[in-house]
Amino acid sequence: LSMLHLRPVLLLLLLLVCVDALDVCKPASAFVGMNFTLATPLVQANFRVLAAPPVIFMSVFRVYSQTDRTWTENLLHDGELATSFFHGFTLPQLAIDGTIVAPSYTTATVLCSDNSSYFNASALQIFRNTTTQTELLAQESWRASLGDPGLEWSVKRVYSQAVLVSADRHALVLATLAHPPVFGSQVPSFLDLALFINDTSAGGFIYEGDWAEMQSPTAQQHILLSPSGIEMLQTHTAQRLSPGGPSPAAMFSFMKPYADGTASLLSLGMSTADKRAAPPRYNAGDSIEIALSFRVIPQSTQGSPYGTLNLTLPAALQRTSDAAQLFMRVQNMWLGWMFGNNPASSPVLQELAMFGWIMSLLDAGAPALAALQAQLTYYAKHAVNASGYVYPRWASLGFYDVQWGPMIDQVPNFIIAVHSVAVATGDRAWLESMEPYLDSTMSYLLNRGLNASMSPHLPFGVFVGTASGLPDGGRHASNWFDIVLFGHGDAYLGVYALAALQSMIDVKVFLGKEAEADALSSVYDRSVAAFSAAYWREDLGRFVDWIDAAGNTHEYFYTDHNLLAVMFDIADATQRAEILANIEEGYAYIYGNYNVTPDQVWATPGNFYPITNVNETVTATGAFGQYPSYENGGSFFHTSGFEIGAFGWAGRGERGLAALDRFLINGFQINRGWAQQLYWNKGQLVGADPLNDSLLVLWGLVRGLLGVKPSLRGITIHDNVVIPASLEGTTFSFSWMGTSACVRVHGRRVVRC
Repeated sequence: LSMLHLRPVLLLLLLLVCVDALDVCKPASAFVGMNFTLATPLVQANFRVLAAPPVIFMSVFRVYSQTDRTWTENLLHDGELATSFFHGFTLPQLAIDGTIVAPSYTTATVLCSDNSSYFNASALQIFRNTTTQTELLAQESWRASLGDPGLEWSVKRVYSQAVLVSADRHALVLATLAHPPVFGSQVPSFLDLALFINDTSAGGFIYEGDWAEMQSPTAQQHILLSPSGIEMLQTHTAQRLSPGGPSPAAMFSFMKPYADGTASLLSLGMSTADKRAAPPRYNAGDSIEIALSFRVIPQSTQGSPYGTLNLTLPAALQRTSDAAQLFMRVQNMWLGWMFGNNPASSPVLQELAMFGWIMSLLDAGAPALAALQAQLTYYAKHAVNASGYVYPRWASLGFYDVQWGPMIDQVPNFIIAVHSVAVATGDRAWLESMEPYLDSTMSYLLNRGLNASMSPHLPFGVFVGTASGLPDGGRHASNWFDIVLFGHGDAYLGVYALAALQSMIDVKVFLGKEAEADALSSVYDRSVAAFSAAYWREDLGRFVDWIDAAGNTHEYFYTDHNLLAVMFDIADATQRAEILANIEEGYAYIYGNYNVTPDQVWATPGNFYPITNVNETVTATGAFGQYPSYENGGSFFHTSGFEIGAFGWAGRGERGLAALDRFLINGFQINRGWAQQLYWNKGQLVGADPLNDSLLVLWGLVRGLLGVKPSLRGITIHDNVVIPASLEGTTFSFSWMGTSACVRVHGRRVVRC
């Protein structure tokens, strides 16, 4: 990847100023409008002085990327600065007696710098009333420096009166939605099992407005920036300088605002107020010192620092192998112990099955597996209600229902994800603790059609959603395609419900509950037949999309459920062949009708034939446009994993491998999958909400091309796969039941190592 214009803006918002001569100190107001630069071989920072009041912010922060051997340049446009201020990020963020206050800096502030490595500020004053500058609360002196250790910032504070400190954050602010959308941002990731949130709300601790804070006692935090792959180490300390008084905490602090999608800003830093404890009270004369540093560190691994993708491809596929490792590095992102779209976005519980499939690719001992186990445990306790319904999304304020409609695909997704983690870890005690939640969610599925009759238009045994599916433009979308009015007889939901049944049967057998497993097996056999009777169209050679509450069929060849029906053996052999033949016909249709080539359509379209009736979408979103547009024909990257896997599973490995190479060589090299989707008609990468579920491309390789299907009862190698000759010698090690299992390609067959 060439020089990236990636702009994670670190708004230090320091009330400081630089002068030209060494150690010359003057009032801050004397240097409004000045700029200066600090630089090391790996880090460069430019600072700029603003007026009224004089504030210095970091206008440029450049870090040398060892992955790309280039500098990432990160800029904050003047027009974006006001937005940042409106979000309250003057520093430090301080709440006294429950009221947020901000430092109020006057022209009496004394500032010094040597114009190369450091600057100091003293006589900084914090008032309770920042407008009238009355009731002095504290005074501070600051030092910021840039050297071999990295960027360092320290604050010494002396309290002028007795105060109760309920919040005290010292942090950097990263812009995650800069322009252009694909290359205009860096999103931080960190895996920390000690991160805690507010159990009362199941969200962050509210700071101001919709901004919420999450904390950890971890003293050094390993930060991965994506898509650059740069790694940094955050270190933070706090100490009491004066005798007596409380000792300040030194908590890692992460803050983000609520967003149903990617938030525009994130904040990384530290807090002296531990949210698990009572707010500390300081007396007049008490003094503390806070230190915060960010240091660029050597790349810890070629792939993800959160777990090893132990996949070795033959030398002839080195480019594919390198891309796979970099893909796992860039897209395996964590907010503490939560995986989701990306840490700036919302974990979507409708993708929990995808999360489990992705983490099952990692070898034994992967920290990411422990993190996903913790995530599912927390979600079980806070997101699953008594009826078995599961909330569809989580954001910084907690779990919530979505405004676009009554989504319910998260229910089967929860079951599949728990099963995947249990298969990878072999943790029987954990699985037994999760069984009541699994039973509850499975009952929800059984009661809504898998073991009941729910519609006069659908046979007994078909899962029926709560939405009508009627083309009225209303807010009643029912699945991941959240502006398309799937509903009632929803084939997408139906496939996931059947996959959840497969997972649940395996769980019951493993736990020794044979009678329950047998009962569910009977339901499964009947429901597979009912699914085919309801949705299969012989004249089309594929499963239709949905059947609404009036009995009308809606069919635009949405690809996810058709491809998954192949991968999970819901489609029989004849149906498999016809679905994949129709995939080829779908591509031919868009090549011919939209004047594009196969290399341009390097990611699988969400549907091959356009929705033309706007009332079949949630019209209020305004997202319906000329095909391809968003969920009407746009190529979300996870679907490429389903295509790769389905062709491999059906014995067409060469075709699946071609799809893999088309994605990893043609597409991934452009942007590392760092976009929401591809508009293939324009070659346009769109969406400032990168979706980490795109890693399913690698799952499609393992599940489909190699035919590896682990369960709680063993590892099955699908006998229908036809291994491409170019994969001869491939090895893959992964976590199965808590140990490292290995398979290899020998004589164009997959065997155990």
